[in-house]
Amino acid sequence: MPEHLTQFCELRNGEIVPMAPPKHRHVKIQDRIFEALFEVCRPFGKARVEMPFALSGFDLREADVGVASWARWNAIDDDGYLSGAPDLMVEVLSASNTTAEMLEREARCLSNACMEFWTASPTDQTIRVATASSIRIYQSGDEVGSSLFPGWSVPVAQLFS
Repeated sequence: MPEHLTQFCELRNGEIVPMAPPKHRHVKIQDRIFEALFEVCRPFGKARVEMPFALSGFDLREADVGVASWARWNAIDDDGYLSGAPDLMVEVLSASNTTAEMLEREARCLSNACMEFWTASPTDQTIRVATASSIRIYQSGDEVGSSLFPGWSVPVAQLFS
């Protein structure tokens, strides 16, 4: 990707897709989700806001929040990207996201190393958790957890407050 385009673009199937910088509400939700995952994931791997990854040489993307196992994180070349989607991937919906785009992203990631794909909806204040075999929607009165971190959960409302 040309150097001057890398900050707010993704390369999707060989097409450069410009992206606006996230708005403040989006960033606050990213931070809350990251903070909730940071400590619990440390034995498993690395959590990061804006985690870049490569689905192929022509498909470079960035997770709003990602968690990669230590084995996968430590295997990244210094001049490269995480190979495949993060093990746990979180996307915070923005007004510009379409349903088709998010479903395509979810399917691509789940078929490329991702074990859980979370979609956080600021409007509905829900977390949609998809795996290869199930989908569950968590609402404001629920607690959301991850199969990667047994016994751990966080109140959904805390992620949006």
